[in-house]
Amino acid sequence: MFSRNKQRLRLRLRLRLRLRLRLRLRLIRDNLAEYALKRSEGKKVTDILVELGYTCALLDNNDCGLAYTFRNELGNCCSVLGEAGNLMSRPCAELIPWLMEKDPVKAAVGLSVINAVLNNQLRCK
Repeated sequence: MFSRNKQRLRLRLRLRLRLRLRLRLRLIRDNLAEYALKRSEGKKVTDILVELGYTCALLDNNDCGLAYTFRNELGNCCSVLGEAGNLMSRPCAELIPWLMEKDPVKAAVGLSVINAVLNNQLRCK
């Protein structure tokens, strides 16, 4: 009886910790996207490359950003992005919110655009 109550208590504590962690990660993600949106004014995407390991965004001012592509979460086939071919010349402000998407490819695109906007000291040549 005592050990069963102990197990339940441990399970509840784990669930609470997971919930707190998720909430903190969402807050960080939301703050990051909001900050990037403010700094992305007037910037446009010139190219997006979604590869097996990384996703790269190139902006019109030659700033670039990378994000990890979670290919293990894509399943057994390559993922198809419905907007493929239509991302060039889009404002960064349209793609930054993709960070919140459940689709790992869209989230990687959003994060790579955020990294391109915020990592402007490094230039692609």
